[in-house]
Amino acid sequence: SSLRYLTLSQNRLESLPCSLMHCKLEHIDLSSNDFHIIESAPQPNNRSLWDLYVRGLVQLAAKVVLKHKIYYAPNIIPRTLVHFLDEANMCICGAPVVNDLFYINKQFEMKDFFRTTVINNNRTRMVNFEIYFCSPKCFSKS
Repeated sequence: SSLRYLTLSQNRLESLPCSLMHCKLEHIDLSSNDFHIIESAPQPNNRSLWDLYVRGLVQLAAKVVLKHKIYYAPNIIPRTLVHFLDEANMCICGAPVVNDLFYINKQFEMKDFFRTTVINNNRTRMVNFEIYFCSPKCFSKS
């Protein structure tokens, strides 16, 4: 994408989406937010890792549409499916994630992803990212 500068100041954010790590931003302003560095353990919700593989037909189709960046719109498919696709997350590997069964909040240093970062009340320059997983392989790397 061509986005180079992003300002998210004064939004009461507690974490950032993992997809932001994949943006090649030059400058990000995160000042006046509510970042508290608290890592969470994986939230399995009484599920097994097999649930990362076993999905319904809608989830499988959605993953293909997102992976191949197939165009979709409300005049082509039902609005419920458009909403479902729009709400998808991104795995730390960059693959689309259409379920939210397995995720963690993990802290990363901002300098590892962005050239210039403006952030106050955070001397460590660490921020929580919401990390979702597309597969057991990515889950085990956490």
